[in-house]
Amino acid sequence: MIQGGDPTGTGRGGASCFANGKTFADELDGPRKFDRRGVLAMANKGKNTNSSQFFLTYRACPHLARKHTVFGRVVTEEEESAATLTAVEKVEADKENGRPVREIRLTEARVLVDPFEAFLAQEREESVRKEVKEKGGRAEDERVTWTGKRVRGHDSSIDGAKDGGAVGRYLKLAGQEMKEEEEGTTVVIEEWEGEQQQQQQPHPMKKKVKAGGGFGNFDSW
Repeated sequence: MIQGGDPTGTGRGGASCFANGKTFADELDGPRKFDRRGVLAMANKGKNTNSSQFFLTYRACPHLARKHTVFGRVVTEEEESAATLTAVEKVEADKENGRPVREIRLTEARVLVDPFEAFLAQEREESVRKEVKEKGGRAEDERVTWTGKRVRGHDSSIDGAKDGGAVGRYLKLAGQEMKEEEEGTTVVIEEWEGEQQQQQQPHPMKKKVKAGGGFGNFDSW
């Protein structure tokens, strides 16, 4: 690795950007690990003693895990960045103190992906979710249907089931059946009311058939 960030060039200097150059705490739970070439991390003198010094690794250094704060990496996939790291590595170092035999200056650095923007977005999301909960509601990703399925995303889709899926299909069928039942109930009521009206109306008189004696008239035979 190679270490920098000390304006005095002694390896013991440097101060943080905070008031009075106060040191700041370690942040060891991030996604970045010492698992590759070009990892950028804070140098320190022990726990929570970060100031201005940093270092770049030339290879994976898993033994440094949870001892130094990783805050970036060299984009080795980019040809120019990879060439810069290789050029720094090839500079001969003094065998006694490990310092490069000639001065190395980093004159420019470009931040391609700013993790702080993602952090701010997450903070805003957490703030909105907390506000919704305080008002007695549910956060967008914590709403559930009557079946207990969690509703995800802004389109209110149900876990892994799109419109017309298993749960959605049964919900539609249930709604249709309820509608049909309601419509059927109305019809039945109307029919029942009609029967009541018919029962209240007087029945028409039936003509009495006069029955003759004997076997009747056989003239047509």
